[in-house]
Amino acid sequence: MIVAASANDSTALMYQIPYYTEPTRGLIPQYDNKFNLGSWEPWLTYDSVATGDRLDKPTLIVHSEAAAVPQGTHAFLARLHGDASEIWLDGVTQFDFYDNPQHVTRAADAVAAHFERINRGS
Repeated sequence: MIVAASANDSTALMYQIPYYTEPTRGLIPQYDNKFNLGSWEPWLTYDSVATGDRLDKPTLIVHSEAAAVPQGTHAFLARLHGDASEIWLDGVTQFDFYDNPQHVTRAADAVAAHFERINRGS
């Protein structure tokens, strides 16, 4: 285990990285601020794009070109079969999806509408 985020400890995984080192955002007291190095390789080598080939349930992706790995999201969407939809929010960063009330609400409302549509069977 190592320190996950720090503004002062250069050995931290996320050293001086905005959001993760901000006590009002990612570095809140409830976060244990630890990273297990044993989880690193499986996380980096997991092929989430390939799972798109196996999905057969209605799928909604809410993402942004300004968020993490948009090219991976496009590749994943290209592999989906059947009922797949996407919503792209302009200028929304990865961190905005975590704690910006406006963008979290937009994404959550889209997901709620998706499930309402699926549950109605249309």
